[in-house]
Amino acid sequence: MNISYVGLFCQGKNTSAHIASNHQITTPPVRDDGKKASSVSFPDRPRILDLFYDNIQCYVNLIREGLKMENLGKILVLGIGNLLFKDEGFGIHVVEKMKEMDLPPDVEVIDGGIASNLFTYIIENRDKVVLIDSMKAGGRPGTVYRLSEQQFLEERAGMRTTQESEFEDAFRMTLTMKTNPGELVVIGIEPERTGEEDHICEIGLSPVIEAKIPEIIGMVMKEIAR
Repeated sequence: MNISYVGLFCQGKNTSAHIASNHQITTPPVRDDGKKASSVSFPDRPRILDLFYDNIQCYVNLIREGLKMENLGKILVLGIGNLLFKDEGFGIHVVEKMKEMDLPPDVEVIDGGIASNLFTYIIENRDKVVLIDSMKAGGRPGTVYRLSEQQFLEERAGMRTTQESEFEDAFRMTLTMKTNPGELVVIGIEPERTGEEDHICEIGLSPVIEAKIPEIIGMVMKEIAR
């Protein structure tokens, strides 16, 4: 098994699981001229800055090593999302668990985070890509979805999260370049909370979503075995 970290949090012990479970950062509406607007105030600013400094270093390392990187596994398990917005980071939490598992040597596990500029490179020429992401489709929180390539491209229009849209762009680019993976399977979960409604950043998953991680891992393992 090969494990790579190219996402929002990719500095080993500085991942959200090692920082603070369900740590909440609120953003009250404040603006320089005194009028109400989106906030720039963080109650726990030093910790947030540390996270972003770590991620800047992560991307610097990626740029330095970019020409040396190779897609090591025929099968890619890719988790994407944003850890700062609670259930939006579901895919990353799943691959964090999977990195502790004993997987076949032709399987590569990658935390893609919000690194959309790398998605095309990460997925091209694979035999199979299993994408894991938070997915709003109108179901109850915790509802699990499995989509084929055709379903993902044709049925998700107008409902995609930011990361979904960016992944779609990357996948379509591989189709244009004829470097697309042999098969794409998308496994998603209906989130309970993503912070979009009240502009609150939260690290950690909702209990109903976290409880679904073993089920999702089981689905991924079946895809790997096919």
